[in-house]
Amino acid sequence: MSKRQKRAGKITKSGNLPRPGQKGPATIILTQPKRFGIDIADYMLAIRAFENVDYSRRFKLYDLYDDILMDTHLTSVIEKRKNAVLSSVIEFRRNGKPDKAVNEQIRSPWFRRLIGDILDAKFWGFTLVQFYRKGEWVNYDRIPRKHVDPVRRLILRHQTDTTGTSWDKYPDLLFIGEPEELGMLAKAAVWVIYKRNDVADWAQFAEVFGAPIREYTYPTDDDEARQRALADAESTGSMSVFVHAQETMMELREAANKTGSSDLYDKLCERCNSEISKLFLGNTLTTEASDKGTQEIGRAHV
Repeated sequence: MSKRQKRAGKITKSGNLPRPGQKGPATIILTQPKRFGIDIADYMLAIRAFENVDYSRRFKLYDLYDDILMDTHLTSVIEKRKNAVLSSVIEFRRNGKPDKAVNEQIRSPWFRRLIGDILDAKFWGFTLVQFYRKGEWVNYDRIPRKHVDPVRRLILRHQTDTTGTSWDKYPDLLFIGEPEELGMLAKAAVWVIYKRNDVADWAQFAEVFGAPIREYTYPTDDDEARQRALADAESTGSMSVFVHAQETMMELREAANKTGSSDLYDKLCERCNSEISKLFLGNTLTTEASDKGTQEIGRAHV
Protein backbone atom coordinates (compact mmCIF):
# COMPACT_ATOMS: atom_id res chain seq x y z
CA MET A 1 0.00 0.00 0.00
CA SER A 2 2.83 2.40 0.83
CA LYS A 3 4.40 1.83 -2.60
CA ARG A 4 1.11 2.61 -4.32
CA GLN A 5 0.77 5.83 -2.33
CA LYS A 6 4.25 6.90 -3.36
CA ARG A 7 3.40 6.31 -7.01
CA ALA A 8 0.16 8.28 -6.76
CA GLY A 9 1.50 11.41 -5.06
CA LYS A 10 0.13 14.83 -6.03
CA ILE A 11 -2.87 15.12 -8.34
CA THR A 12 -1.80 17.23 -11.33
CA LYS A 13 -3.87 18.82 -14.09
CA SER A 14 -3.30 20.30 -17.53
CA GLY A 15 -4.93 20.69 -20.91
CA ASN A 16 -3.99 18.65 -23.95
CA LEU A 17 -0.68 20.54 -23.92
CA PRO A 18 1.61 20.12 -20.88
CA ARG A 19 1.99 23.12 -18.59
CA PRO A 20 5.36 24.79 -17.89
CA GLY A 21 7.46 22.67 -15.53
CA GLN A 22 5.16 19.67 -15.85
CA LYS A 23 6.94 16.34 -15.59
CA GLY A 24 5.14 13.35 -17.00
CA PRO A 25 1.46 13.06 -17.96
CA ALA A 26 -1.07 14.94 -15.86
CA THR A 27 -3.53 13.09 -13.64
CA ILE A 28 -6.42 15.21 -15.00
CA ILE A 29 -6.94 16.53 -18.55
CA LEU A 30 -9.07 19.67 -18.38
CA THR A 31 -11.73 20.64 -20.92
CA GLN A 32 -12.99 24.15 -21.65
CA PRO A 33 -16.40 24.69 -20.00
CA LYS A 34 -19.47 25.20 -22.13
CA ARG A 35 -20.89 28.67 -21.54
CA PHE A 36 -23.78 30.72 -22.89
CA GLY A 37 -26.76 29.54 -24.88
CA ILE A 38 -27.88 27.34 -21.97
CA ASP A 39 -31.64 27.07 -21.53
CA ILE A 40 -34.14 25.18 -19.38
CA ALA A 41 -33.87 22.08 -21.60
CA ASP A 42 -30.11 21.97 -20.97
CA TYR A 43 -30.76 22.40 -17.25
CA MET A 44 -33.18 19.45 -17.15
CA LEU A 45 -30.77 17.22 -19.10
CA ALA A 46 -27.93 18.14 -16.74
CA ILE A 47 -30.02 17.28 -13.67
CA ARG A 48 -31.02 13.92 -15.15
CA ALA A 49 -27.40 13.09 -16.03
CA PHE A 50 -26.32 14.01 -12.50
CA GLU A 51 -28.99 11.83 -10.89
CA ASN A 52 -28.26 8.74 -13.01
CA VAL A 53 -28.08 5.97 -10.42
CA ASP A 54 -25.42 3.82 -12.11
CA TYR A 55 -23.20 6.38 -13.87
CA SER A 56 -23.63 9.92 -12.62
CA ARG A 57 -22.40 12.38 -15.28
CA ARG A 58 -21.78 15.66 -13.53
CA PHE A 59 -19.80 17.78 -15.98
CA LYS A 60 -22.86 19.21 -17.75
CA LEU A 61 -24.32 20.51 -14.50
CA TYR A 62 -21.02 21.99 -13.34
CA ASP A 63 -20.60 23.72 -16.71
CA LEU A 64 -24.06 25.19 -16.16
CA TYR A 65 -23.02 26.36 -12.67
CA ASP A 66 -19.95 28.07 -14.16
CA ASP A 67 -22.22 29.77 -16.67
CA ILE A 68 -24.83 31.10 -14.22
CA LEU A 69 -22.08 32.47 -11.97
CA MET A 70 -21.56 35.11 -14.67
CA ASP A 71 -24.79 36.65 -13.30
CA THR A 72 -23.96 39.74 -11.26
CA HIS A 73 -26.79 39.41 -8.73
CA LEU A 74 -26.06 35.74 -8.02
CA THR A 75 -22.36 36.53 -7.57
CA SER A 76 -23.23 39.42 -5.26
CA VAL A 77 -25.39 37.39 -2.85
CA ILE A 78 -22.90 34.51 -2.76
CA GLU A 79 -20.04 36.89 -1.95
CA LYS A 80 -22.17 38.58 0.70
CA ARG A 81 -22.88 35.24 2.36
CA LYS A 82 -19.22 34.17 2.21
CA ASN A 83 -17.87 37.51 3.44
CA ALA A 84 -19.97 37.20 6.60
CA VAL A 85 -17.72 34.25 7.51
CA LEU A 86 -14.46 35.39 5.92
CA SER A 87 -14.54 38.70 7.79
CA SER A 88 -14.63 36.91 11.15
CA VAL A 89 -11.48 36.75 13.27
CA ILE A 90 -10.34 33.15 13.84
CA GLU A 91 -7.85 32.24 16.56
CA PHE A 92 -6.64 28.80 17.63
CA ARG A 93 -6.00 28.29 21.35
CA ARG A 94 -4.27 25.39 23.09
CA ASN A 95 -4.94 25.06 26.83
CA GLY A 96 -6.53 28.49 26.77
CA LYS A 97 -3.52 30.20 25.17
CA PRO A 98 -3.09 31.26 21.52
CA ASP A 99 -0.95 28.79 19.54
CA LYS A 100 1.49 30.95 17.56
CA ALA A 101 2.47 28.31 14.97
CA VAL A 102 -1.12 27.36 14.14
CA ASN A 103 -2.30 30.98 14.08
CA GLU A 104 0.44 31.88 11.59
CA GLN A 105 -1.06 29.30 9.23
CA ILE A 106 -4.58 30.60 9.92
CA ARG A 107 -3.53 34.13 8.99
CA SER A 108 -1.87 32.98 5.76
CA PRO A 109 -3.59 33.48 2.35
CA TRP A 110 -4.10 29.74 1.78
CA PHE A 111 -6.29 29.41 4.88
CA ARG A 112 -8.67 32.18 3.80
CA ARG A 113 -8.86 30.56 0.37
CA LEU A 114 -9.61 27.20 2.03
CA ILE A 115 -12.49 28.68 4.05
CA GLY A 116 -13.92 30.06 0.80
CA ASP A 117 -13.69 26.65 -0.88
CA ILE A 118 -15.29 24.99 2.15
CA LEU A 119 -18.20 27.44 1.95
CA ASP A 120 -18.49 26.74 -1.78
CA ALA A 121 -19.26 23.10 -0.97
CA LYS A 122 -22.75 24.19 0.06
CA PHE A 123 -23.29 25.85 -3.31
CA TRP A 124 -21.75 23.16 -5.54
CA GLY A 125 -22.57 20.08 -3.42
CA PHE A 126 -18.99 19.25 -2.42
CA THR A 127 -15.37 20.35 -2.43
CA LEU A 128 -12.33 18.04 -2.61
CA VAL A 129 -8.86 19.41 -1.83
CA GLN A 130 -5.38 17.92 -1.59
CA PHE A 131 -2.87 19.35 0.89
CA TYR A 132 0.89 19.51 0.42
CA ARG A 133 3.85 21.34 1.91
CA LYS A 134 5.32 24.39 0.21
CA GLY A 135 8.46 25.22 2.15
CA GLU A 136 7.46 25.99 5.72
CA TRP A 137 3.86 26.60 4.73
CA VAL A 138 0.93 24.34 4.09
CA ASN A 139 -0.82 24.75 0.75
CA TYR A 140 -3.48 22.88 -1.18
CA ASP A 141 -5.09 22.41 -4.59
CA ARG A 142 -8.81 22.13 -5.19
CA ILE A 143 -9.55 19.14 -7.40
CA PRO A 144 -11.78 20.14 -10.35
CA ARG A 145 -15.28 18.95 -9.52
CA LYS A 146 -15.95 17.75 -13.06
CA HIS A 147 -13.19 15.18 -12.54
CA VAL A 148 -14.46 13.77 -9.25
CA ASP A 149 -17.04 11.03 -8.65
CA PRO A 150 -17.70 11.43 -4.90
CA VAL A 151 -20.17 8.53 -4.76
CA ARG A 152 -17.64 5.98 -6.01
CA ARG A 153 -14.67 7.98 -4.66
CA LEU A 154 -12.95 8.24 -8.05
CA ILE A 155 -10.64 10.74 -9.74
CA LEU A 156 -11.53 10.93 -13.45
CA ARG A 157 -8.81 11.67 -16.00
CA HIS A 158 -11.33 13.06 -18.52
CA GLN A 159 -14.61 14.66 -17.47
CA THR A 160 -16.60 12.23 -19.64
CA ASP A 161 -14.99 9.09 -18.15
CA THR A 162 -17.16 6.61 -16.27
CA THR A 163 -14.18 4.89 -14.62
CA GLY A 164 -11.18 6.37 -12.85
CA THR A 165 -8.62 5.98 -10.09
CA SER A 166 -9.69 5.49 -6.48
CA TRP A 167 -8.95 8.66 -4.55
CA ASP A 168 -7.85 6.49 -1.61
CA LYS A 169 -4.56 6.07 -3.52
CA TYR A 170 -3.82 9.77 -3.14
CA PRO A 171 -2.55 11.17 0.17
CA ASP A 172 -3.78 14.15 2.18
CA LEU A 173 -7.22 14.58 0.61
CA LEU A 174 -10.06 16.37 2.40
CA PHE A 175 -13.67 15.95 1.23
CA ILE A 176 -16.31 18.48 2.33
CA GLY A 177 -20.01 18.11 1.52
CA GLU A 178 -22.35 15.30 0.55
CA PRO A 179 -21.56 12.86 -2.30
CA GLU A 180 -25.04 12.99 -3.85
CA GLU A 181 -25.89 16.65 -3.14
CA LEU A 182 -26.79 18.89 -6.10
CA GLY A 183 -25.86 22.07 -4.27
CA MET A 184 -27.75 25.33 -3.89
CA LEU A 185 -26.78 26.47 -7.38
CA ALA A 186 -29.21 23.90 -8.80
CA LYS A 187 -32.09 25.89 -7.29
CA ALA A 188 -30.66 29.22 -8.42
CA ALA A 189 -30.05 28.10 -12.01
CA VAL A 190 -33.72 28.24 -13.03
CA TRP A 191 -34.09 31.86 -11.92
CA VAL A 192 -30.87 32.94 -13.64
CA ILE A 193 -31.97 31.30 -16.91
CA TYR A 194 -35.43 32.92 -16.72
CA LYS A 195 -33.85 36.32 -15.98
CA ARG A 196 -31.33 35.98 -18.79
CA ASN A 197 -34.09 35.23 -21.30
CA ASP A 198 -36.21 38.05 -19.89
CA VAL A 199 -33.41 40.61 -20.20
CA ALA A 200 -32.64 39.43 -23.74
CA ASP A 201 -36.28 40.00 -24.73
CA TRP A 202 -36.23 43.34 -22.92
CA ALA A 203 -33.15 44.42 -24.87
CA GLN A 204 -34.83 43.42 -28.13
CA PHE A 205 -37.95 45.35 -27.11
CA ALA A 206 -35.85 48.44 -26.37
CA GLU A 207 -34.05 48.14 -29.70
CA VAL A 208 -37.32 48.00 -31.62
CA PHE A 209 -39.41 50.54 -29.70
CA GLY A 210 -36.77 52.63 -27.96
CA ALA A 211 -35.08 54.04 -31.06
CA PRO A 212 -36.68 55.89 -33.98
CA ILE A 213 -37.10 54.15 -37.33
CA ARG A 214 -35.68 55.94 -40.35
CA GLU A 215 -38.17 55.97 -43.21
CA TYR A 216 -37.23 56.27 -46.89
CA THR A 217 -39.85 56.51 -49.61
CA TYR A 218 -39.51 56.43 -53.37
CA PRO A 219 -41.96 56.80 -56.27
CA THR A 220 -43.58 53.56 -57.32
CA ASP A 221 -42.00 51.94 -60.40
CA ASP A 222 -38.90 54.16 -60.09
CA ASP A 223 -36.17 51.57 -59.61
CA GLU A 224 -33.38 54.14 -59.73
CA ALA A 225 -34.93 56.09 -56.85
CA ARG A 226 -35.37 52.83 -54.95
CA GLN A 227 -31.68 51.98 -55.33
CA ARG A 228 -30.68 55.47 -54.13
CA ALA A 229 -32.93 55.11 -51.07
CA LEU A 230 -31.42 51.72 -50.23
CA ALA A 231 -27.87 53.07 -50.62
CA ASP A 232 -28.65 56.06 -48.38
CA ALA A 233 -30.21 53.80 -45.75
CA GLU A 234 -27.21 51.47 -45.76
CA SER A 235 -24.66 54.26 -45.39
CA THR A 236 -26.20 56.16 -42.47
CA GLY A 237 -25.82 53.81 -39.51
CA SER A 238 -27.30 50.71 -37.93
CA MET A 239 -30.67 52.00 -36.71
CA SER A 240 -33.88 50.40 -37.93
CA VAL A 241 -34.81 51.40 -41.47
CA PHE A 242 -38.00 51.12 -43.51
CA VAL A 243 -37.63 51.64 -47.26
CA HIS A 244 -40.91 51.53 -49.17
CA ALA A 245 -42.87 52.87 -52.07
CA GLN A 246 -44.93 55.97 -51.44
CA GLU A 247 -48.21 54.06 -51.83
CA THR A 248 -47.29 51.55 -49.04
CA MET A 249 -46.99 51.93 -45.29
CA MET A 250 -45.81 50.06 -42.20
CA GLU A 251 -47.44 50.05 -38.78
CA LEU A 252 -45.74 48.72 -35.64
CA ARG A 253 -48.20 46.98 -33.35
CA GLU A 254 -47.22 46.43 -29.73
CA ALA A 255 -48.78 45.52 -26.41
CA ALA A 256 -51.33 47.89 -24.87
CA ASN A 257 -48.63 50.43 -24.03
CA LYS A 258 -44.86 50.53 -24.09
CA THR A 259 -44.59 51.52 -20.43
CA GLY A 260 -46.66 48.53 -19.36
CA SER A 261 -44.59 46.17 -21.49
CA SER A 262 -41.36 47.54 -20.06
CA ASP A 263 -42.71 47.19 -16.51
CA LEU A 264 -43.50 43.54 -17.19
CA TYR A 265 -39.87 42.79 -18.09
CA ASP A 266 -38.65 44.79 -15.10
CA LYS A 267 -40.95 43.00 -12.64
CA LEU A 268 -39.93 39.56 -13.88
CA CYS A 269 -36.25 40.49 -13.55
CA GLU A 270 -36.88 41.81 -10.04
CA ARG A 271 -38.78 38.65 -9.07
CA CYS A 272 -35.91 36.44 -10.26
CA ASN A 273 -33.41 38.46 -8.23
CA SER A 274 -35.71 38.31 -5.21
CA GLU A 275 -35.91 34.50 -5.36
CA ILE A 276 -32.12 34.23 -5.64
CA SER A 277 -31.68 36.53 -2.63
CA LYS A 278 -34.11 34.50 -0.53
CA LEU A 279 -32.29 31.29 -1.44
CA PHE A 280 -28.83 32.47 -0.37
CA LEU A 281 -29.55 35.13 2.26
CA GLY A 282 -32.93 34.11 3.64
CA ASN A 283 -34.39 37.56 2.86
CA THR A 284 -34.37 40.26 0.20
CA LEU A 285 -34.43 43.56 2.11
CA THR A 286 -30.70 43.57 2.89
CA THR A 287 -29.80 43.15 -0.78
CA GLU A 288 -32.36 44.96 -2.91
CA ALA A 289 -34.03 48.36 -2.90
CA SER A 290 -37.55 48.70 -4.27
CA ASP A 291 -40.79 50.55 -3.62
CA LYS A 292 -41.51 48.12 -0.78
CA GLY A 293 -38.18 48.16 1.02
CA THR A 294 -34.73 49.70 1.08
CA GLN A 295 -31.37 48.64 2.38
CA GLU A 296 -31.97 50.79 5.45
CA ILE A 297 -35.18 48.88 6.19
CA GLY A 298 -33.16 45.73 5.57
CA ARG A 299 -30.71 46.61 8.32
CA ALA A 300 -33.60 47.07 10.71
CA HIS A 301 -35.04 43.79 9.44
CA VAL A 302 -31.80 41.97 10.34
